[in-house]
Amino acid sequence: MNVTEEAGQEYVGSVPWMVVFSVIFVVIISGNLLTILAIGLSRHLSSMTANQFIYSLAVTDLLVGLYIPYHLCFFKIQSLRENEIACIVRFMVPTFACTHSICKLLAVAGDRYIAILHPLHYNRYMTKRFVWGLIVGGWLFALALASVPIYWNNWTEEDSCDTEKFLPTIYCVYMLTSLFGAAWILMILVYVKIWTEARKHAKRIRRTVRFPQKAPVSDSKSFQSNRTAALFVDTGDSKPFNQSTSRQLEHGRSMMEENSTEHATPDSDYVGGTWWISVYCVIICAAVAGNILTLLATTTSRQLSAMVANQFISSLAVSDLLVGMSIPYHMCFYLMESFGHNRATCLVRFVLVTFACSSSILNLFFIATDRYAAVVHPLKYNRYMTRRTSILLISFVWILSLTVSTVPIYWNTWDDEEECDVKLIPTVYFSFVLTPMFVLVWGAMLLVYIKICREASKHAKRILSTTNLHKCHSINDTKSIQVVMLTLGCFSICWMPYFIVTTYFRITNTSSKFNLLYEIAFTMAVCNSGMNPVIYAWKNSNFREAFWCLLTCHSPNDATKKINYITNHVPGSKKSSMTNGTDNGHDNVVATCDIDVEADSQTQRDYDEHECSVSTEMTTVNTLSWT
Repeated sequence: MNVTEEAGQEYVGSVPWMVVFSVIFVVIISGNLLTILAIGLSRHLSSMTANQFIYSLAVTDLLVGLYIPYHLCFFKIQSLRENEIACIVRFMVPTFACTHSICKLLAVAGDRYIAILHPLHYNRYMTKRFVWGLIVGGWLFALALASVPIYWNNWTEEDSCDTEKFLPTIYCVYMLTSLFGAAWILMILVYVKIWTEARKHAKRIRRTVRFPQKAPVSDSKSFQSNRTAALFVDTGDSKPFNQSTSRQLEHGRSMMEENSTEHATPDSDYVGGTWWISVYCVIICAAVAGNILTLLATTTSRQLSAMVANQFISSLAVSDLLVGMSIPYHMCFYLMESFGHNRATCLVRFVLVTFACSSSILNLFFIATDRYAAVVHPLKYNRYMTRRTSILLISFVWILSLTVSTVPIYWNTWDDEEECDVKLIPTVYFSFVLTPMFVLVWGAMLLVYIKICREASKHAKRILSTTNLHKCHSINDTKSIQVVMLTLGCFSICWMPYFIVTTYFRITNTSSKFNLLYEIAFTMAVCNSGMNPVIYAWKNSNFREAFWCLLTCHSPNDATKKINYITNHVPGSKKSSMTNGTDNGHDNVVATCDIDVEADSQTQRDYDEHECSVSTEMTTVNTLSWT
């Protein structure tokens, strides 16, 4: 048994975790047994075709609960970990349960989609035969996917049923993960479409109640009766409608659609349409997945977590992750009309946006400060940028961002008669707090990077005039500044239009609701949250390596690494490949000294390597270099 497995046995087999698993076991077993009995014994519940999916889902969840004791045995019984069949069963059951749950959740979403968007055709499509076909198909598909490791696995007795080594990388990443991601996005789109249709449906009902005088009395009564008939939908297995009733329902539905087009809002349909929903879903996936990957890389990799500068990257990733998680809340204002008329939900909307922007720009500012200390004062870097200092600065970022963003909770211009709009923010607060903070911090960062560029240029010229090892420094400095300027440029391009548009709307007292210009500016702003992980992976080899290890279900510490010196370490060995210090605050940078010497003299090579090591040690301490 290896060290990792011993730690895992000790961790999972502890008394608190056994208590937690016992509680989960009792809840799952009792809850799903209750669901199965309710559907099986109640004629009313069992007669509805939609409940057959819930019944099948409860059986799957019950299977997961019964699997928990078997899973715990692997941390107590040594012989189970050394048995190939037991190991295969260990991975088959959760894979089968997860796949079947996804299939049933998709089937439930499809059932609700047909019931709400095509109510008159529900009984024609969702028959008992079709429902049972979907259920059996879901079980067979889940069983087929879960049984793949029986014939395709990496079993060795030495690994003792290790998750990372037993399952093939292609199966784990490209089959299971792709299935989960595609199903999740599809369900989001289906439910968003359902919310949109339900919102339109609620508006049509309000119009018929609010404006009955716009139509003649006879027409109004006819419309009311037809609307009532059209709203009546039986999703159970009732007797089919007769032909005359079906014609009446179709006529009522057509009258509802014609009446609703007179009062429809083009901007509302445009902003809440499928295209914008799809764009937001892509941004959510990129921001959440990318920043979670960044946080995992900076916390699980010893090489990345040892660097003080990467603490700021983790803080920036957290703020970007919050942006991605707040986008669905923003979408609710276009899908649920009640959100726009509630003071609390409206205030939370602007607090989230202000908090995310403030924390991002302040994190970028302290990253610039870290780079300034590393390039301009390399010999004093260790004295200034300690781990304690970085934690204090990060705490200051979050406290200041929280303070600035919560001001509108106590100081706003909310009017019960108006909907949620940027006009809620007071002009004084927006003009003299938010805008100056953005402009001043952005200008300070620009000045800091200009100073860094000048210092790096002087540094390269000095090295070029004194030694032939200029590549060891000039490439390092140029690439580190290049990447940070790229990150700063992306932030400016994404967030500056939002500030300009919002300032214009606030000064001119223009409504931003359903405004195409405001929506484009907001979309550009939230896009920035998904850009930083792409920049890390593109420009930094250490992050690329850590990302690849995580995506292939391996620990970043197990990967083969280059021979280099990590941050907070002064080079003292004669190596031709070494670490040099210009981490730009967004990536760990590894620069390779290009030693241009003749291959016919070993003494000359050793001398040049020693010269490069001494030069690097004296000029750049406690930093990393880009590749």
